[in-house]
Amino acid sequence: MPAARRVHYYRSTLARKDTMPLEIGKKAPDFALPDERGELVKLSGFKGRRVVVFFYPKASTPG
Repeated sequence: MPAARRVHYYRSTLARKDTMPLEIGKKAPDFALPDERGELVKLSGFKGRRVVVFFYPKASTPG
């Protein structure tokens, strides 16, 4: 799947889910998003470890 289509798919998938604000100290819901190589990474894959999720635009992209 081309990158642009993949990003659109994930944005539309995330937009359709019921969203609730996260509370400090509460566990985050599991999710999966593509990494910089396009491979899916799941939050549940880091179970038992502390995780910081940081979103940033890829190089040469607006945002």
